[in-house]
Amino acid sequence: VVMVLISLFLKDHYKVTRSLEIHSTPNQAFNMVSDFSQWKKWSPWYPKDTNTVYTITGNLMEKGYQMKWSSENENVGKGSLTLLNAIPNQQLNYSLEFEGFDMTSHSRFEFKPTSQGVLVTWSDSGQLGWNPISRWFGLFMDKMMGPDFEEGLRNMDSVHKKSE
Repeated sequence: VVMVLISLFLKDHYKVTRSLEIHSTPNQAFNMVSDFSQWKKWSPWYPKDTNTVYTITGNLMEKGYQMKWSSENENVGKGSLTLLNAIPNQQLNYSLEFEGFDMTSHSRFEFKPTSQGVLVTWSDSGQLGWNPISRWFGLFMDKMMGPDFEEGLRNMDSVHKKSE
């Protein structure tokens, strides 16, 4: 009962954000993210289960463009991401859903030119509602997702350095 009462005072939303300057052009970084078939090159989740089945549907850069995945590895699971909108070389927004979780989050990549390349910011946010378990879970979202975002951004940078 105490845990439920405390949860009423916890945030009903979360946001996880990470940024890294990548030695690339905004166009190259944007293309690596906007083309879901390129995610295997940099995704922090791909190495966790190289047997994951990916299905990409729709047209590149069009609303509804989607990537679904299915893995028996609990660190990868099953889910989908769906393109909501994109501004070439500046921003890409998508929804993210995981099977078994009654929640859709909204994710964004932003690309800002710098003197050394491009600052890529990856964020994910979502509403937790009134469910006490979800609100407690929200306290750990940054610690759960943040390291994966950091790894993904480092991987992007590494891919671009190799292609130079």
